[in-house]
Order: sequence, then C-alpha cells, then structure tokens
Amino acid sequence: MKPLFALALSFLMLSSLCALSFAEPLHSDLPSPPYFFSDPAVEATEPAANVSGVTFEDYLSDLILQSRSRLTSRESRNVGARLQGNNRKLYDLMRADIEKLAAGEAIYPCFEYPYAEFLEKTEYSITEDLNMEPVLTTEGFNEPFAVVSERANRELGISFSLVMDCLRADLPYAMYWEDKTRSAIASSGVPLTVEYKPDPNGIFGDEDGNLVSQYIVIPGSFTAILQVTDAYRGTKTKTASIGQAYTVESVDPVRGQTARNAMERASQIVKRAEGLTDLEKLRFYHQRIIDLVDYNHPAADNDDTPYGDPWQLIWVFDDDPETKVVCEGYSKAFQYLCDLTHFSRGISVICPTGYLQGSDATGAGRHMWNIVKMDDGKNYMVDVTNSDYAGVEFDLFLAKYARKVPASDGSDRFWYTYRRGNSELYYMYDDDLTETYLAGELEISDTDYEEPEIIIPFDAYVPDGTTRIEDEAFYGDSFTAIFIPESVTYIGHHAFAGNTHLLRLCIENPECVVEDDFVDGCTSLTGRYFEAPEAIRKRFFPDD
Repeated sequence: MKPLFALALSFLMLSSLCALSFAEPLHSDLPSPPYFFSDPAVEATEPAANVSGVTFEDYLSDLILQSRSRLTSRESRNVGARLQGNNRKLYDLMRADIEKLAAGEAIYPCFEYPYAEFLEKTEYSITEDLNMEPVLTTEGFNEPFAVVSERANRELGISFSLVMDCLRADLPYAMYWEDKTRSAIASSGVPLTVEYKPDPNGIFGDEDGNLVSQYIVIPGSFTAILQVTDAYRGTKTKTASIGQAYTVESVDPVRGQTARNAMERASQIVKRAEGLTDLEKLRFYHQRIIDLVDYNHPAADNDDTPYGDPWQLIWVFDDDPETKVVCEGYSKAFQYLCDLTHFSRGISVICPTGYLQGSDATGAGRHMWNIVKMDDGKNYMVDVTNSDYAGVEFDLFLAKYARKVPASDGSDRFWYTYRRGNSELYYMYDDDLTETYLAGELEISDTDYEEPEIIIPFDAYVPDGTTRIEDEAFYGDSFTAIFIPESVTYIGHHAFAGNTHLLRLCIENPECVVEDDFVDGCTSLTGRYFEAPEAIRKRFFPDD
C-alpha cells in the first residue's frame, strides 16, 4: 500500500440559528404560526437584514420561538445546570462572557472557544468510537464525507440552539441587548480532519509496515455571533469569521450602564419584599409593576415601531413614570423579580406564550403572560398586562380558569377563559408548548388559591409577671417569634428595634402602652403575624 497521508476534510458547516418566518395574521382560532428552521447541514448565507420596522405579532412570533426552552421542567431557576457534556461546557463559557457584557466588561457579543478547551475529546476513531467503516480503503472512498461528518457531530452532542434557550431563560437581564428578530450566527458543525495514527490494531499499513487507524480530529474553534438591537447598539464594529467574514456589532456601554441601573432598582424592589410572605411578595411585585408602567399601545399597534425598549423588561425599572411597555415587558419583569427572590415554599414562575382574545383585552392577538406554581402544587394564571386596568387589578392575579372552550378548527386545543370584572378573556397556548413543558406544568387550577396557615413557633418568652419592657431591651436581637404575656403594661422605645429576623410578635394585654418606635427596623415582621389587640395592631399595620 502506498504511504498514507493526513487527509484534510474541510467540513465547515455553518448555519444561522433558526431562520424564522413571520407569523400569519391572527384569526379566531388560528393554530400556532408555521415556523421554519434552516437545514443545519446547509452553509449559512448572509445574516438576515436588520428589521427596522416589525409588527407586534411578527416580533412575538420570533421571540416566542427563539426564547422557548426545550426542557421539560422549569423547577430550577438555573435551567442551564441540567445540560450535560459539551453543551454544559459551552453554556458555562458563554454565560460567563454574556455576564461580562452585561457588567460592561466587554462590548462585543462574539464568542470564540477553541474546541480543545471545552470538548470532552477532540479525536474519534472512525472504527472504534463511531463504529463506522474506514472512510478511505485500498479500493477508494467507502463513506461519503457528509455521512462521517454528521455522525461525528452527533457524537459531539453540541446543540447551540438548546444552549441559547437555556441562556435566555437564565439571563433575562444580562441579554437585554439581544435582537431576537435577527438570526444569531454560529458554527453548527465542526471542521473535521481525517488523520492516520499508529495503532497496533489498525487495519492499514504504512510504507514502513506499521499498522495505523483512521481518526477524525477536530481543530479550530467554535464561534457564535449574537445580534444587538438598535436601542443598545454602539458605534464600534469588528469582523469575525465563521467560514466567511461577518460584521460584529458592539453594545453601547452608556446604554448598558442605564440597564445596569435599572436592574439595581429591580433588586431594591426584591429587597423591600424580604419580610413578606410568599403570597405577599407575589402580590407586591404584581402591583409594583403596574404602578411603574403603562401599556404601550403605539408600540404594539404601529407596524413601523422597531424592536427595542418597549419590549425590554429593563424599561419597567427605569425610574421614569412615563415609561410604557408591551406584554413581554410586563411578564418578563414579573418573572425576573421572582427569579431574584427566595421563596420559602418552592414557588416557580414561567412565561407561556400564545393568543389572547376578548372584547376589551389589552394587546389581543399574540400574547405573553405568566403561570405561577404555588405551594399547593397547583398552577395559577397571572397576566400583569391585563391587570393594569382600573378597578380590577387583581382579577388576573393567581386566577383560576372559568371555562375551557374548544377551538373551532376541529383540533383538540382549547381556550382557557378567565373573569375580569364583568368580562371574560380567552387564552390559548402555542401548540408546541405541550412539547416543551409537561402537561401538568400548563394545566391551570379550577379552584381559588388558599394560602396555607404558617405556624411560626415562639423562640423567646417574656417571663409571666413582667410589667415593663424597657427601652432597647431586645434591640438588635435575632429572635424569630416573641411572646409577651398579659402582665406587660408598657413597652419602651426601640424595645425590639433592629431585629431583622423577627417574624412573629404576640402582645396579650389589650391595655398595653407601646412606644411608636418599639419595632423600628423589624423588616421581616408583617401584620399577618403581629398578634396584638386591634388598637395596637392598626397603629403599626393599618392595611393588614
């Protein structure tokens, strides 16, 4: 046999991420819009042209598909943690770099990682690892290169679209700059080289009589380029190559700082809710978003409105009373606050997508809202967008469904209906949500939510017979529940002040005199667990 040589196979297969069609206009019982994916084995063309004007329905169609997780559960707030192997390694690398972008430590959403740094292995024996016949035999080529390439890529297990799904789900703030209406560009396959290496079990012999085997070797780097929306695009650009040259846009660092300021205000909202019960936290976030923004009808109704700020959750927290957003802003902001929150009883929140109908529905058509899984194990609907409606703010908060109305197209789909005041709104999930989530995660309760009674045991008792609790007697202590017997007739200045752990306080004596500042700084204490005579209770918790 003639000397064998390293045979280079340039299988540089590129494709843009999920080239999408726009949705069809909404009709009465329209099923999910048709979506079209590019063939992952087809070489990428030029990036999609920038969409300067996009209808609300068009935008949501793109957003819904590209942001949808392919996972079957959203119990964990960090869905990327469920990835395995090479996908998990790629996720970790991209997450770190995306967080640097959000922190202002980088400006280009272009990510390049040598395969040798994150793949579990970078060479595969064609016969042993891939269980295939040799590509090149003494008689000629045995397998089409495309077949070997496809098998090798399957063994690598890299799914860029799945990694992106997880990043978008886990980083709703850090990816505020991403333009989801334009295709991301990434190496959907890897460059492969077939080489011959000494192997005592090899089936070929070189000119020196040594046995060799064929291996697929993976050189080069994985590269991904994400798009920047107009509102956050900087003036700088650079060029990156994925088989051909692409222009990489920068993220404006000034606008990035504005976004970081907004997220700091969001974290302050969560901090203010630390002393509330789980239900009170949800109610507080719901009402706070309504207080901060209004619905942006011009952005939703005007076909020439470019994708940008009205769709971003960060606009909810921009400290501008004139701010208006669309349904993504409302629902993503609610989920973001919940993602930042420690719930004591395992509450989780997702953003389903689909259609909204109703004679007085805000944003009828393509829609995004929230499902909250509560501590009773049941799911309830929250639509902050349509709760922002005078007089009925909480009709669509942890709502049970009223009816299930079959779709008129003969399918097995149906509309969930909910009461809002004297009207009824109709919600239908996108058809492929049932492929994304388990059926139980989308099934809404038909009964009202009832908050369970929480018993907080006393860990401190003022001795019976005590008549006075002097100034600052328990100042800064860390008790969680304190019992004060009927014998106590006076509680002094700052007696319990600064006790941030205090959840429950019981005062038995209806005639007890208490100073106005006796619980100052007790940020975890709420009216629900302030067990005192009515006159005292109303002084400190008039709304509970």
